[in-house]
Amino acid sequence: MWVSGKSALRLTAVSKNYGQVRALDRLSLDVQQGRFIVLIGQSAVGKATTMRTIAEHVRQDAGRL
Repeated sequence: MWVSGKSALRLTAVSKNYGQVRALDRLSLDVQQGRFIVLIGQSAVGKATTMRTIAEHVRQDAGRL
């Protein structure tokens, strides 16, 4: 992974469960200042949960923002 400069957003080992369903499983992400990312993938892989966690609409069960 290319890393340079300061992080604008960092997620470290973030997990989120909804009952017995694990929506996020130790997700780590580092977005540098001046960069943007796009989350793509199939349905039900955690894209919306990731964005809701970043926006603090839901609280992660483990890990750190």
